[in-house]
Amino acid sequence: MRKAWLGLFLTAVAACGPFHEDYSVLVVTEPPAAEVWKGNFYLGRTPYALTATATEEEDEAGQLHFPALILRREGYRDRALELELPTGEGHQWECLVELEPGEGEEND
Repeated sequence: MRKAWLGLFLTAVAACGPFHEDYSVLVVTEPPAAEVWKGNFYLGRTPYALTATATEEEDEAGQLHFPALILRREGYRDRALELELPTGEGHQWECLVELEPGEGEEND
């Protein structure tokens, strides 16, 4: 009974396909504590760790595309952020984004 279960497990693992790497980007803003949005979904505040797994197509192309984000902070202009990073050249990145003051706003 135990041998049959092990064989089933090995067959299931073999059918899963190739392993794809996870990549992480730490999004940091100046000033800090900007809101991070993906479409209409609030994700958190900066610094914010964003993780994605490369698809087979991205692995073959050598480029990983992270989902588009919007960075928001009161008194500053919204900032769109789209990242494409090379695959195979490190798995952890840091992205510093300097937010611009909104019109007529003075910020420290």
